[in-house]
Amino acid sequence: MIRGLTTAAGLWTVACIGLAIGSGLYEAGIIATILAVVILALLKPLERYVISRRRKRVFTIIVDKSASLDIINQVFTRQGLKVVLLEIQQSDKSEENQIFVTLGKKMGEADWPTLMDRLRSVDGVIKIDFKKGNLFR
Repeated sequence: MIRGLTTAAGLWTVACIGLAIGSGLYEAGIIATILAVVILALLKPLERYVISRRRKRVFTIIVDKSASLDIINQVFTRQGLKVVLLEIQQSDKSEENQIFVTLGKKMGEADWPTLMDRLRSVDGVIKIDFKKGNLFR
């Protein structure tokens, strides 16, 4: 499976290097190989950084029906996080609702403990589930 622009460019580069070596242009093939390795070594971390900055984070918060959505929204806002989307899934059978919060800005590692503590302190919050499957109680 091929994913990402860097991977596709790398495959085309290797194909061209193979053609050069196959044609007897050994010096050009070796120079192109060295350049490709250096460029790809520099681009991969840059690509990861750019992609991770643009990725949205999604929280699922399970709350009592008495929990205040305004207070939950304020917790994210006080942390300097932009709430892009706030969805509520109400349950008819239980006294719990699910709130899906989509954030637009990447969170630094230092933000996690404070955000989790503030969310846990909101009356009515039962569980907090992050998109990657990390469950915080």
